[in-house]
Amino acid sequence: MGRGVVSSMLNARSLACTRRVGDRAMKARLPERVKSWPVNDPLPSSVIIIGKPGKFFGPDEAADHIAGYTVFNDITARDIQRREMKSGVFSFSKAIDTFCPIGPWIVTKDEIPDPHNLAMELRVNGDVRQKGNTSRMVLSMPQLVAYHSPQGFSAGDILTTGTISGVAAVQPDPFSCYLRPGDVVEAEIEHVGLLRNRVVSWTEGHGTPVPEGDSLYS
Repeated sequence: MGRGVVSSMLNARSLACTRRVGDRAMKARLPERVKSWPVNDPLPSSVIIIGKPGKFFGPDEAADHIAGYTVFNDITARDIQRREMKSGVFSFSKAIDTFCPIGPWIVTKDEIPDPHNLAMELRVNGDVRQKGNTSRMVLSMPQLVAYHSPQGFSAGDILTTGTISGVAAVQPDPFSCYLRPGDVVEAEIEHVGLLRNRVVSWTEGHGTPVPEGDSLYS
């Protein structure tokens, strides 16, 4: 599986289902560190890279708008997410500084014979936490791209396709599975690549003590 690892430094944030990365997508150096949160849950996902602008098209036309694929780790602060569930909108829990690592590169679609038959795996310190295959997606990638086309696509936009079964939050003891400082997280997709991130504490990442009192982080 995979084509190697690229280590890099860039803070990234997620925006619901789509995120625009623009013309720098092919050049971006991507995050190697994820700052620790009390209940961080890693969620590996395949990513569709849009290569051709467009709007209001169907699944039969969607392939023309796909440039390639990469790997995404939808790091989620579950404690914050539970509070956000009251409104039904997940935003801050998935958009904290250093969350949403993506990479290590873009593989063009001509290099992937069948994007709907790719093995996926999530490992923490070498232990397999999640394992699946893109063949189990409810919607095909062209269907997903077409569904979001009314929003309008630009070259460089990305769509994440969702994670595989086995997330920490649904385990019998989820707190034993949440990420801790020092953990090394590896999200790998067959023929696409291996995204590796090291978890660091707030103090190591910022050089300051953990904030106290009422805030968006508490």
